Amino acid sequence: MNGDFVKEEFNAERFAAELSRLNKEYQAADNSSYNQGVRDILAEIIYEFHCDLGQPEEEVQD
Repeated sequence: MNGDFVKEEFNAERFAAELSRLNKEYQAADNSSYNQGVRDILAEIIYEFHCDLGQPEEEVQD
């Protein structure tokens, strides 16, 4: 590979599996102050996944 960005095709099954895994991690983290940062980050990632899913590919922002 010469350093060019290789775009992967969207895989709905992989996306669903990853989203499910993130949701499970979010649910498993208790509400202690130690885990609050983890929960905040996971919530943001899950939110972004849901937002990106509803946008046409060319409108998805990083």
